[in-house]
Amino acid sequence: MSFTMRVDGLEEAQRRLSRVNFGRVLQTIAMAVGELIREKLATYPPRRSGPVPWVSERQRRFYYGMRRRAGLPLAYTRQSDPMSQRLGPSWTVARTGSHGAVVATRVTYAPYVQSAERQQPMHRQTGWVTDVEAVDAVARSGDIGRVAREAIENALR
Repeated sequence: MSFTMRVDGLEEAQRRLSRVNFGRVLQTIAMAVGELIREKLATYPPRRSGPVPWVSERQRRFYYGMRRRAGLPLAYTRQSDPMSQRLGPSWTVARTGSHGAVVATRVTYAPYVQSAERQQPMHRQTGWVTDVEAVDAVARSGDIGRVAREAIENALR
């Protein structure tokens, strides 16, 4: 998922910041916004109990068969399960291009947990935030404007 942000007043800031590298200010803003999104994605939902809403009986059998073949207990243990790639702390923010940022993870099952397009019902029900929800929450929070103002003010000092 990709998104573009619009910050009003950037033209005036660019005019006033002509003596410094305006691209560096944009990079700072992008990285800070990326960090806000990363924080939303990295937060584990509260533990819940109850039956897992499998998509199908076939999916359920595959999962338990896979655990059995790996010699693992049938019950998944959050944070310490040998199959866990620790999704929450795996999210990271990196620079991209001259003034962009990307929020990413290398966890192989992340799309099934946190992608709005591919999230499985079990992860929806347990409260995992999707990529789209994380971006929307940051956009609605007003934090993007605050971050942009702070970066521009710091550059003008």
